[in-house]
Amino acid sequence: MKVLLIDTGDLEIVPINRELSNLGHDCNLIKKEYYPLDPFQDKWKQNDYDNLQLEEYDIVFTTTFLPGLARRCAETNTYYFSWVLHMPCVALYSQEVVLPTNRIFCLDMDLVQLFRQGGIETIFYLPYAVDVVEGNGERDGIAIITELDIADRHNVYRILNGMKDATKGYLDGAAAAQAAIYPDLILQKLPGYIMEDILNNMVTLDLPGNMASREWIAKEYLYADMLTARERIFLCSEISGYEHVTYYMNTKVSTEGVKQEQSPKSIQNGEAEAYSKAIMGISMPKRSYHNCIFKETLKIMAGGAMALSPYSLELAEFFTQEQNIVMFTTDKKFKDLLEYYDQHSDEALEIGRKGQEYVKQTFNYQSRMIDMLSTI
Repeated sequence: MKVLLIDTGDLEIVPINRELSNLGHDCNLIKKEYYPLDPFQDKWKQNDYDNLQLEEYDIVFTTTFLPGLARRCAETNTYYFSWVLHMPCVALYSQEVVLPTNRIFCLDMDLVQLFRQGGIETIFYLPYAVDVVEGNGERDGIAIITELDIADRHNVYRILNGMKDATKGYLDGAAAAQAAIYPDLILQKLPGYIMEDILNNMVTLDLPGNMASREWIAKEYLYADMLTARERIFLCSEISGYEHVTYYMNTKVSTEGVKQEQSPKSIQNGEAEAYSKAIMGISMPKRSYHNCIFKETLKIMAGGAMALSPYSLELAEFFTQEQNIVMFTTDKKFKDLLEYYDQHSDEALEIGRKGQEYVKQTFNYQSRMIDMLSTI
């Protein structure tokens, strides 16, 4: 088949292109600027796909869901494959999600079940994939990856219109108090009367058949990724007592005693390469991935480090505790496991080796491409 892959900025498009080509498909990879469907701004209206000659392709592929592109594919009777690698994705709550040419693949089983229960059959569950990186040399210490989602990322203040002075004062006070403690502003859970005022004045898109209610947007975009940031910073401060710790992050935080490095996302397999040097990797993923296999955990395993990860039903379904992964459910359990495997590095190395081998066999891009193509 002839496949058009559109690079929207995700590094995963490179191995996707590679494996589709290895399977014998004629692939054309192009880069096109696009604006995501964002409930807080209207730049998405500038998206234009009319100049794409879709008629000559069997499949169009992106690593996010673009409603305008889905509509164009339906008009030309071209399959639109969308692997949604970033959650939450508010674009999934547009009416174009039901178009019969769509094949939408999501990491979160809960989200897929939500749509399926609503009678929408264009969405499928598909876990993340990684390329395994073989390490060269001795392993040492602990590597940590965390994704701290800060309020400014979603422009919280800019989306609020007509707030009461009391609401503004509350938010300003919370901001000042937390900014004095942490360099990044993490919004705490807001009281009911504050949330009500925000909901009553939030600017949202007027989507036909809109499932993205104000309540849903507030929950997903104001709460979900921010509630646990304080806990993660606390855990990092606990880890700082260990030797040979490297802390990879996507936002700058002050964690005294921990070597800090920017997450190496600018190169393919950068994070997996970082873990190929560590005995143990600690995953602190965003909790917006409610029921899925955490991307950060798989990247740790792809590098051959022992993954110390929060528990999820999906992880437990595929992996075996203390054989090829180590999962924790409470802060106490986390600290106990961290201390144990720090003192028993030989066991950690063996778990890491088994985890890497299983990931290599099961969570590779070729198997994901085969699963996708089986839906047509």
